[in-house]
Amino acid sequence: MSDFKKQYDKELQYQEIKSNRYTLNGVIMFIIMELIIWILNMIGLFEIDSTTITTAAVISIVLLIPIILVLTKCDMSKNSYKYIFLTFICIATGVVCALLSYHAVLLYVVPLLFAAHYRHRKALWFTYIINSVSVLLSMVLGFFYGICDLNLLFEGSHKRDWYLTVVASGTGYSFNSDPVFGVLPRCMILLVITFMLQDIVLRSSEDELRIAQLTYLKETDSGTKVFNKN
Repeated sequence: MSDFKKQYDKELQYQEIKSNRYTLNGVIMFIIMELIIWILNMIGLFEIDSTTITTAAVISIVLLIPIILVLTKCDMSKNSYKYIFLTFICIATGVVCALLSYHAVLLYVVPLLFAAHYRHRKALWFTYIINSVSVLLSMVLGFFYGICDLNLLFEGSHKRDWYLTVVASGTGYSFNSDPVFGVLPRCMILLVITFMLQDIVLRSSEDELRIAQLTYLKETDSGTKVFNKN
């Protein structure tokens, strides 16, 4: 049984290395995409304030570079690294969402996708908690310092005709002074996504155990019942 435990630990270590490679590739792709969007904005394809998008890109890339350095220089099989990586990814996406507001709202899902690939429920829920805090802080900071989200500023809870009527009548808007207006709905959506990803994570964990069992049986002599470590 100790041989099986070693085989199972070996499989977990292999999966950890694969997950860290995925994180490395994902972070590099994220940075490349940021740079492409920044260039397209600079040449006038998008109409985002150049100072704001440059600040968002620089800060987020600075936060992501340590992940690349660690994964290219250190042992990819260490379990503790993923929590550091996921925290930095949450902060980086939170900074982009804070500064670019509604332009980058889908980025809130990105840390959860990174976490799910590690196939550990603890890592997934750890990321959800950090990500929820990131949602709160990014919406508050973005309300005052990022691109103005008119949906929050004007209490955007009405249909198009209502706004057209207000504009035509000249009565003016009712301004919203609460920047956490949309925090709870977004956190609830992320919660649903987390539960969905949790099912994938649990199934993947079962697959890891099954692979280890099959490998152990395959490499065990049927006559002597001795595990061939070679």
